[in-house]
Amino acid sequence: EQLGLTEGTNQDPFLPTKDGIIFYVRRFCRNLSNLHSFFARRWRIIGPIVKKEKERASWWIRTLEEHGLYSVIRDMWEDGFRHPFAN
Repeated sequence: EQLGLTEGTNQDPFLPTKDGIIFYVRRFCRNLSNLHSFFARRWRIIGPIVKKEKERASWWIRTLEEHGLYSVIRDMWEDGFRHPFAN
């Protein structure tokens, strides 16, 4: 949803398949605690403490967009944290 893809729009060979998107969404959700730790330590930003994973994931996607995904990932690697889409 955050990518703006809807059913039937992934006909372009450069866009991920529905299964590919689900794969990375699951990886991202498994790494929410890594994002929480990194942001808390680096910028003193504490993510939401809610049980609903979708709410937490949406909040983190918006936060990553606000800080610039590329720069956040670069900072995470420099500090020895994992990529948000790593295993």
